[in-house]
Amino acid sequence: MTSLEVGQADAARIGALVRGHWGIEAWHHIKDVSLGEDACKVRCGHGPDNLAALRALALVFLGRLGQDTVPDAIRWVWYEAFIRPLDVMGLR
Repeated sequence: MTSLEVGQADAARIGALVRGHWGIEAWHHIKDVSLGEDACKVRCGHGPDNLAALRALALVFLGRLGQDTVPDAIRWVWYEAFIRPLDVMGLR
């Protein structure tokens, strides 16, 4: 089902829309499973938006660590932050 007109609803256009939708869903899935976004109890004021922005930023940084998955990157940070914190922050 789509709001596109018959002339606009070709296979390539619908395929692109579906892929775009599932790309967003995959992003939300990673934020929920890896960072527990749906379990967050913050519901007032700007708190939810601020936390969503911080989670998105964290995923960008985690993605740049060269690990295969987000959970692998989180485990790496947990270990390295306690073993060599200055190296992780790039201060040494």
